[in-house]
Amino acid sequence: MIDTSVNPSNIKIQLSSPDALLGTDITYPVITLSMPLSNSLTPGATFPLSIDTANTSFFDSTKAYTTLEFAPGTLTIAPVGSPYVSDVLPAGGLLPDRTLIKIFGAGFNANTRVSIEGTTIILPADQTLVSPGEIDVKICNGTVAATATVCPNNGTSMQLDGERVRVKDTGTNFVLEYYTYLRADDEPGSSANALVNLVHPMFSRLTYLFATIPLVNSGTQFTGLSLQNTNASDSGIKIELLDASNGSLANTSFILHGLGTGTAGKKITRDVIADLFPSPPAGATQIKVTVTSGPAVQVLGMLGDTSTGIVTPVIPQ
Repeated sequence: MIDTSVNPSNIKIQLSSPDALLGTDITYPVITLSMPLSNSLTPGATFPLSIDTANTSFFDSTKAYTTLEFAPGTLTIAPVGSPYVSDVLPAGGLLPDRTLIKIFGAGFNANTRVSIEGTTIILPADQTLVSPGEIDVKICNGTVAATATVCPNNGTSMQLDGERVRVKDTGTNFVLEYYTYLRADDEPGSSANALVNLVHPMFSRLTYLFATIPLVNSGTQFTGLSLQNTNASDSGIKIELLDASNGSLANTSFILHGLGTGTAGKKITRDVIADLFPSPPAGATQIKVTVTSGPAVQVLGMLGDTSTGIVTPVIPQ
């Protein structure tokens, strides 16, 4: 959640995950950030990095971790002309073998080599330097001989979401890492809840054909809902309010557009009551999201409080 009305760097991050392994792999980051840096910074200069432990908490399903240990880090300003990555397209999804992936950034040259975690190899013939700001690669999955010069195209696919993209300058041995993430465009419109409009949802790679989320609508507390379509085709969405016996009390439907409508799919983030059911029936205790047509979509629930300004992710069931 980003609120620049407080100060330019007021960023609050709340993470929940259905994956019990979250944060247990020391070689894989829990979260990465990408941001522009001032041109006045000196190449080679270093800056300390740390985490505000007083405002950081980690929980599992049964308890909070009261003792946290963090290793301080260092940010080093890369030499002038070093390559960097600003975006990867497509940035996620299940990709068939031989899919063309575009790497965007700057500082690319004939010495630049790209590798993507989750692919077996990117053969030299499958990497094309389009310009100093773009390199195109074709993924090659499955078993590939070390001496291969042509991808066997064995029909396997890869899940690109969250994979590590390494870009190396073989002339200087400078290496950078970038993690793919699909940033879909917003569907037109916004929420009547100002706090919801500050939220930038981060979805897991899980997709749902149907999902349920507890409904909270009491005082300053509210339930939010965010959906993202990472597919090429549109998905029909039906949202219902259910009672404690799973009986349907009210519903609304809409189309969540897919990748075929532009360079990115679409997402929508709303306050369930304020935006979707402004006159909710009595007895509603949960929300049900159903994909009525098209492929499965990513779903994220939210529990928010307008008095504290806090929004916490809720994993769908």
